[in-house]
Amino acid sequence: MFCLFVWICSAAAEMEHRTVKSIELPTTPLDVAVSPNEKWYYILTPGNVLVYSVETEKVVHAVPVGKWASKLTHAPESNLLLVADSKENKVQVIQIDAIYDFSTENSPYVGPADAPVEIVIFNHYQCPYCSRLDPKIEELMELFENGIKVVYKAFPPYNEVSRKASAAAVAAHWQGKFWEMHHAMHEIERPLELEKIMKAAEGVGLDMEKFKADLDAPETMALVQKDIEEGLAAEVDAVPCFFINGIHLENKNLNEIYQRIGEAMQKASAGKTDSDKDDSGKGESGKGESGKGESGKGESDKAPNASE
Repeated sequence: MFCLFVWICSAAAEMEHRTVKSIELPTTPLDVAVSPNEKWYYILTPGNVLVYSVETEKVVHAVPVGKWASKLTHAPESNLLLVADSKENKVQVIQIDAIYDFSTENSPYVGPADAPVEIVIFNHYQCPYCSRLDPKIEELMELFENGIKVVYKAFPPYNEVSRKASAAAVAAHWQGKFWEMHHAMHEIERPLELEKIMKAAEGVGLDMEKFKADLDAPETMALVQKDIEEGLAAEVDAVPCFFINGIHLENKNLNEIYQRIGEAMQKASAGKTDSDKDDSGKGESGKGESGKGESGKGESDKAPNASE
């Protein structure tokens, strides 16, 4: 005979429970998984994975899967779902991407305003990787010509100098010289200091009286703060951080960036074709001048999420 004695020491003699939420579904749930950030519930049902938003308390998306899919799990620290199909003996790996809607009003950018692909980059001026990626951004602009618009957003750490640097970039933006100031601050010898930032501003030919006034102006600080809040909402935790048409790009290599931009351009082109088909047969509209959008050095600042 084998006897196992287990001594249990517990500080609590009782437990209690309560139902926090009850989610009504149109069909039978087979399995569930939760995203690492706990913002999304993935609910496997016959033929679909339903994506439930904790924030809005609604099913916001449905992902088609095999009819006999029976098991669901979320890969740790990633946006991958693994769905097991018991009848066809296979596992389907699905990438789930949240699409973030960033406000780009007043944000510095480079490229046509109406480009089919919008790249939003978060950075700050104490990050060594951000400056290294500037040449790659220029390479992207040359390669895709008028197909992309690159928008720069500030995401400085919580220290005074870094915040001042981001504000300085915006103050230069008000004078139409964001790009020049952006490069000048990336070239400042470390450590970054306010005196060096002021010298950089003089070096790019800014109106220093206006620059000093704009540096602490409410509209300047409001734009920096808005960028920070958007970055936090999009779960930016390191810079440079890169979004293509609202989708976070986790991989850092250029081939992946090229591929994702190409896919986004194809999707935009397909959407335009469908729109043109819908408009066919309608009367001829007036031939207004097509807007060229702002190209060249509108204003920019940042680069792909890197930890080289």
